[in-house]
Amino acid sequence: MSLKEILQGSRKAIGERWLDLVLADYAPDTSRFLRNKRDQFANPVGHTLIQGLSVLLDGLIEGRDDEQVAATLEDVIRIRAVQELPPSIGAGFLQSLKVAVEKEVGRRLGPELLRAFDQRVDELLLRAFDVYMAQRARLFEIRLDDLRRSHLDVREQVALRKARQGGAAQEGASQEGAAQEGGPQEGGPQEGGPREGQGSDDENE
Repeated sequence: MSLKEILQGSRKAIGERWLDLVLADYAPDTSRFLRNKRDQFANPVGHTLIQGLSVLLDGLIEGRDDEQVAATLEDVIRIRAVQELPPSIGAGFLQSLKVAVEKEVGRRLGPELLRAFDQRVDELLLRAFDVYMAQRARLFEIRLDDLRRSHLDVREQVALRKARQGGAAQEGASQEGAAQEGGPQEGGPQEGGPREGQGSDDENE
């Protein structure tokens, strides 16, 4: 039997074992949620992950390297990158497929066919690392931009607060000066009183 025929004959068992190994990367509660909630709307992450593994497995069994496999790899890696898993785990989930295949059909495949399948996985694994690092760099840039905007917003708020405080202080000083100018001057002549050097009418007479 060919590599493809042996793998297709045990495809379900291989897929289930691979899924078990991938979900083992998560905490038990998260693993159960991802496995049991497969609805696209109730659990979009779990749905994308499980469907993605299925597509990748079919591609590797059939020896395909087409746009569907590439797009699916990016979808799965994007999820793993957001979850901040280390690269060895985030992109290394393909490595666990080798374990699943060896456990399920290793004896039937034999060393030569097993090496042939491992080579397919290794080629996709190298691409997975590239995609993972690109996604991590993209996330870093997004967070850096958010941090810059946040810092700029804080500076603008501080400048606006200082401008308001300065305007209020200037307005208060202007009001105080106006009040002093409008009041009576100390020691000045009083309106209606006799001027210096002039006596009253009675004294002149």
